[in-house]
Amino acid sequence: MGLFRLLYVSRATTPQNYATLTDLLRVACERNEQSGLTGLLGYADGQFFQCLEGPRAAVNQTLGRIVRDSRHTDVVLLDGRVVFSRLFPDWGMKLIDPETLSPECLRGYLAELGEGASIWTDADKLLNHLLRAAATVVGPAATPAAGVIAL
Repeated sequence: MGLFRLLYVSRATTPQNYATLTDLLRVACERNEQSGLTGLLGYADGQFFQCLEGPRAAVNQTLGRIVRDSRHTDVVLLDGRVVFSRLFPDWGMKLIDPETLSPECLRGYLAELGEGASIWTDADKLLNHLLRAAATVVGPAATPAAGVIAL
């Protein structure tokens, strides 16, 4: 069975706090376990960052649910590709500690388009940044492989 990895960013429709994020994490873990998905979720500066991996149909179904979820708007697919292995095989879903994702450090992955608009660039670098930030994750103890995972 082939694996598919997807990375997206979306804008939160309401500010998120630790309690709302951990509630979201709990539901995501349950759904992902049933669907054979693993993933990583980050939140900073009013934006969600998420990487999902698993069977393509399950990833697409989950993305469809996210697009329809009233907590998200402006969902932008940054990357989607067939992969041969998972980056986080033991994580149904992990939440990066929100304190490690400062808006200042994430701005380096934005390209300014003028008129105050911007677009996320270089999905691989952003994903590696998220993985480094995942050294402190919320949930059952688990850590990614040491160092930065090259894609």
